Amino acid sequence: MKASIRLVCIALTLLGLANVAPAQEQARFDDRCVVRVQVNSLRELQLVKSISTDIWNCHVRLGAPLDVMVRHDQLAEFEEIGLPYSVSINNVQELIDNERADVRGTSFFDDYQTLDQVNAYMDTLAALRPDLVNVITLGQSLEGRDIKGMVITSPGGGTKPGIFYHGGQHCREWITVPVTMYIADQIIRNYDTDPYIQELVDRCEWYIVPVMNPDGYVYTHTSNRLWRKNRRNNGDGTFGVDLNRNWGYEWGGAGSSGFTDEETYRGPTPFSEPETQVMRDFIIAHPNIMAHLDNHSFSQLLLYPWAHTTDLPPDDALYNEISTNMVETIASISGRTYVNGPVGPTLYLASGGSIDWVYGDRGILSMTYEFRDTGANGFILPANQIIPNCEEIFPTALYFADVATVPVRISYPDGKPQFVTPAQGTTLRVDIEDNAETVDTTTAELMVRSVGARGGFTPIGMTSLGNGEFEATIPGELCGSTIEYYTRVQTTEGSTITDPADAPTSFYTTQANDLVTFVDDDFETDMGWVVSGDATDGQWSRGVPADGDRGDPATDGDGSGQCWLTDNVAGNSDVDGGTTILTSPLFDASEGGFINYQYWMDSGPGTISNDFLSLEVATDEFSSNWTELRSYTTPQALWRSDTIDIAGEVGSTPNLRLRFLAADLGTASLIEAAIDGFEFIGVDDCPPPPVCPGDADGDLTVDFDDLNIVLSNWATSGPEGDVDSSGTVDFDDLNEVLTNWNADCN
Repeated sequence: MKASIRLVCIALTLLGLANVAPAQEQARFDDRCVVRVQVNSLRELQLVKSISTDIWNCHVRLGAPLDVMVRHDQLAEFEEIGLPYSVSINNVQELIDNERADVRGTSFFDDYQTLDQVNAYMDTLAALRPDLVNVITLGQSLEGRDIKGMVITSPGGGTKPGIFYHGGQHCREWITVPVTMYIADQIIRNYDTDPYIQELVDRCEWYIVPVMNPDGYVYTHTSNRLWRKNRRNNGDGTFGVDLNRNWGYEWGGAGSSGFTDEETYRGPTPFSEPETQVMRDFIIAHPNIMAHLDNHSFSQLLLYPWAHTTDLPPDDALYNEISTNMVETIASISGRTYVNGPVGPTLYLASGGSIDWVYGDRGILSMTYEFRDTGANGFILPANQIIPNCEEIFPTALYFADVATVPVRISYPDGKPQFVTPAQGTTLRVDIEDNAETVDTTTAELMVRSVGARGGFTPIGMTSLGNGEFEATIPGELCGSTIEYYTRVQTTEGSTITDPADAPTSFYTTQANDLVTFVDDDFETDMGWVVSGDATDGQWSRGVPADGDRGDPATDGDGSGQCWLTDNVAGNSDVDGGTTILTSPLFDASEGGFINYQYWMDSGPGTISNDFLSLEVATDEFSSNWTELRSYTTPQALWRSDTIDIAGEVGSTPNLRLRFLAADLGTASLIEAAIDGFEFIGVDDCPPPPVCPGDADGDLTVDFDDLNIVLSNWATSGPEGDVDSSGTVDFDDLNEVLTNWNADCN
């Protein structure tokens, strides 16, 4: 009996060993480099793929640079097919060797960690704060590994809004793992000392999964550093499904491949892979999730839906506001430029991705990062950039969680007015939408006060227009008056919500002034703009857009028909070989004012440090000294608007001239631009206020309020109550009030 048992044990052991894959040597890339090549047509794309299908871009877009890994002996083939290229990484293996040799310290974030080390560190954080952290297993991967994560929140509080951040979907993108872990690490370690973090952890449940694709991640550490997909055996000698083409919303469309050997192979069916199934089921099981962030690398991008189409999402305005604030935060921290926008119009089509399913199927605000860098190291980002990358992303992850889970969203679709019409006032439109809580539409108020008026804010009831839309009138007050205001509403759950969030400590301001339009140029006629520059092709031209096939503007910006745009050729409005300059006539801005305009630009990923659309101003008599006011590097291929406060940003001047520059300063790059709807608006002078003797409060009537002001400030040096401007409040002021009692100077 004992012998039989022993034989069975031996047989089982041998069977188990037979199912263990033999140890493999690490794949080497000694003769590999990465080149950047401009691909303008399907034919050119096929020519590139005939040389190598190892494309490093997450997605491919015609008219944009393509990063592709090739052997050094294949470089001549690019010259043979007539495609110019530049080498961005000369020796891929050297980067990998340097990465392995760069053992920098003992901190978790000093180096890239293995899956076992990542899982162990999650346990460390749970042991550090068991009151805040719970390590969970969401499910298993194709090869049976646990897909693990953390739930982070403070005890109590009932059902809370959920935040779901994950990394490692594309396993060669190692930087996504420490950045995702850093978010968890910092909110846990700083919970007791940072009030903002504490409020977010108290308010929300954070679900953080650092490695969504554990099989692939292990494979990059043991066998092939540049593996992207999961480890599915496709049955034809190829392995792997691109998990970020396997999600079930608009699966199978553009930007994904049906060929098993390609990096963007989408799998045989939507959610065919255990990894995407696990993530799908977790999200469905947690309907409280309100924010989703899928972390990737590289290119320094912050993208949002849609990815499967160039159509804009219903929440484009909200997405644009949130993502713009996030990339501006990064720039303020590290100086790094991240491009933001919807995936399809901004960069390329990519069907079957996580953010489209999360947003389109579940209605959750969803975005994706592409972390550092822009191509110098690509996926093999040196370990000395882990901490800097973490530090620039962390505040934006907090901000996204914050704005996505606020009880109520308050926005101003027509903007907040810089000026209101004196005496008459201006209608303000406010959108107040349910989010984590439900709006009580009967409680919406605009809180208003005039600067210098006695007392606090006065509530003005808002009119509900339905569908979360409200309007109220900001009173005009006297010409020249400054008006302060904020929005206030209650929810059915009993919360009082204000915008700004800390009102009345903070508030918005506007001024009562009439405006006068000095210049209203829709570019239907020539009003004296001049074209110059050294670009070899693509100079500014005025006309109706030819509507090309590379994202060129289909229409002008203001609907009049014509605009200024670079070149105007269907299929190619690209600037080449330098800069094209569009210079305005001379304007007299002695009294200040505002410049409003619409702009449109498109450029390819990876060229953001070289190609741009900018606005410069000159204020000297001969327009010889130019200063940059705006630089647009976000290739949104959408019409946007901007405003220049002349007095605040330039200074009042009789010699104001502006110029728009579209610059092609990179290799294998793309820049197309357009300008429309140009306005120069001035502020009309206020007439002198009517003289009203005895009027102490400025309301142009003399009554008990004026008497009270004089008596309340008796024997002071004013100016409150000093109606005769003598420097003291005395019997002369009292006499002036009584003498003019009941006067009405309106």
